[in-house]
Amino acid sequence: MVFRVSGLLFDIVKTQYPWIEVIAEDENGYYHSQYPLQEYHYTQLILSRRAGIPFLNGCQEMPWVKKLTIYLNVVPEQSLNEIKYLSGLEDLGIDAVDMDDLEVLCKIGLRDIPIKKLRISVPELIDVKGLQKITKMFDLEKITAFQLHLWKVDTYPENFSSGIQKLLSALVNVTSLSIICQNIDFGKVLESVKPNSLHTLHLKIVQVGNDIHTFQLENILNYQEHSLQQFYLSNKKPQGGGRFYGLQEFERIYKKETNPLIPNQQPVGIFEIRRMIDAGKFQKLNRVLINESCYFIKRLSNGMIHLVPCNSLIPDNP
Repeated sequence: MVFRVSGLLFDIVKTQYPWIEVIAEDENGYYHSQYPLQEYHYTQLILSRRAGIPFLNGCQEMPWVKKLTIYLNVVPEQSLNEIKYLSGLEDLGIDAVDMDDLEVLCKIGLRDIPIKKLRISVPELIDVKGLQKITKMFDLEKITAFQLHLWKVDTYPENFSSGIQKLLSALVNVTSLSIICQNIDFGKVLESVKPNSLHTLHLKIVQVGNDIHTFQLENILNYQEHSLQQFYLSNKKPQGGGRFYGLQEFERIYKKETNPLIPNQQPVGIFEIRRMIDAGKFQKLNRVLINESCYFIKRLSNGMIHLVPCNSLIPDNP
C-alpha cells in the first residue's frame, strides 16, 4: 500500500497492520508520529526519531522481528544498540545521509544476524573505501536480495566501478539485485555476479532524460541468460518527484496502452528484448520494464511468443 506522504493515516496502517507492506512516496524521518509507537509483538519495525524498538519486557531477544527499516540520520545512537536483540532479523533497510551514518552500525555486530535481504540507500556519494566497509559490516554470503541505491549526481571516482564489482563478487548467493546510481559500465560490473544466479535484476540510472539507445542490453544481461526472470532498466525521473522503489518496482501496477507492438514502433529497449527471446535466449524471462514500459512475456505451447502490456489480459500480436 502506497501513501503520497507519511502522516497519521500512514502511521495507523503501518502500526496496526504490520503484515501489510506500507510505504510513502515522501516518508520523512523527522515526522512526529501522533499515533502510539510500535508494539512488542510486531514482526516489522522501524527506527526513526520517535519510533524505537519496543521495551523488551525482560526478554533478551526478539526473534519474531523479521524486518527493520532504519532512518539513520535521525536515530539516537543508543537506540541502535538494541538491534542486536533482533536475532531473527532477515530483512534490513537502511536510509542514511552519508558513509559516516553507516559507520555507527559497525559496533553492533550485524554480521552475526541472519540478514537475507539488505537495502542501503544513501543520497551522498559512497567512495570505494565506503563500499569496502559494507563488505566488512555484513555477512554478504547470507544475502539473497541486495539493493544499493546511490542518489548523488556528482562525478564518481575513476575506480568506483571496480569497487562495485568487488562488492558484488562477495554476494555469492544473491538472486535479486537492485542498483540505483549513475550510468556506469553495467555490463562490466555485472561480470562479477555469479553467472546464471539472478532471478530479478533492477537497474535505475540517476540522470536526466529518457534515451537509453546507448545501452546494449545483451551485454548487460549476458551472464544471466539462463536464470533471469524479471528485468528492469530505466533512467526516467519519477513522476511528481516521487521516490524510487528498487525491487518494489516489480510489485507496482503500471498503466500501459494495449496497442499491438508494431516492430518499428516498439518502445526503446523492448525491440532488443524481443529480438533476444525470438532467438531462443532468456527462456525464463517473463517480465520486463524498460523506462516504465511494462510487459509480460507469454510463451505459448505452439511456440508463439507474445509481449503483453502488464495491465492487459489479452495477448498482443506477435
